Amino acid sequence: MKVSFYTDYFKKCWKMLWQLHKEEHISMLVLLVDYPWCLLRHGCLIRHYVLGNFYKRREFERKRIMTYRRYLKAQNYFNDIKDIHVLENKHEFNSFFSEYVHRSWLYSPEMSLTDFGNLLKDKKVLIVKPYNTCEGEGVHKIYFDKVGDAGILPLYRKLNEGKYMIEECIVQDPSLCLGSTSVNTLRVETLLDKKTNKSHIVKALFRAGVGHTDIDNYAQGGCVYEVDLATGRIISSALSKVNPNVLFHPGTNTFMLGFQIPCWDKVVKVCNSAQEKLRMCGFVGWDVAISVNGECELIEGNHNPDYELLEFKGTYRYWEKVRPYMY
Repeated sequence: MKVSFYTDYFKKCWKMLWQLHKEEHISMLVLLVDYPWCLLRHGCLIRHYVLGNFYKRREFERKRIMTYRRYLKAQNYFNDIKDIHVLENKHEFNSFFSEYVHRSWLYSPEMSLTDFGNLLKDKKVLIVKPYNTCEGEGVHKIYFDKVGDAGILPLYRKLNEGKYMIEECIVQDPSLCLGSTSVNTLRVETLLDKKTNKSHIVKALFRAGVGHTDIDNYAQGGCVYEVDLATGRIISSALSKVNPNVLFHPGTNTFMLGFQIPCWDKVVKVCNSAQEKLRMCGFVGWDVAISVNGECELIEGNHNPDYELLEFKGTYRYWEKVRPYMY
């Protein structure tokens, strides 16, 4: 790595530790001793130390928390790099998990003009997802009313030259709308026991968009809430880059604690079944939507699910839950 990487990281650490010192009135000397220890001993990154409250944890707890270093160990143990293409390539994913993908879709390099035109005319609105992006970057909708018959051919040519997934828009369960224009999804993290080939849900989170955006992503300012695995009810305040630790959903003023996720039993069944089907990748974060007709719709699977969502909000100490399945 370049020297600039380390100098930039050092500057970031200093800035975040200084802010923590000012806000929490913790001695800067204590922080400058404790954080390097946490980095070397536990593999804890500065965002986890400050924003994930690692600085508050006692040593016996720190040993049980999924830090970034431990997360990489779990990833490398459970997920075979030669098989992650099923999760990385969205058209492969939709084909492999066709029983859990009920929406119509096209892969732009392989679609015909007729198929594209017919789908756009039939559905009126389609969502376009570019390949090789993350955190919802580049996702947008196309509307037949705006394109018109004359615009189908030039739009087809543009999409056909790149790599895009073009999909029917999901109509979600009305109770999950929460005043936003995005489809609000669940992130369900599963783990495959290699000895029994049985899937276990590790953690589940509900992601709710805020305002007029086509995605509910945390990186785009959405709110993330932990879901109780037994009941399907929300049990935490929000994790958000814009609205942290709020109990009421911004914009709708809905009190989120105790909010019931519909069709929760179906969500559990679908995610465990999908994980057991994909045995070569045993640590996956599934993005799931619940449609207006009660179907659990798999959006995508992530072989590198955001470890911040595991440890930063709600329950924590996930290393002690994951490690027994590794050794």
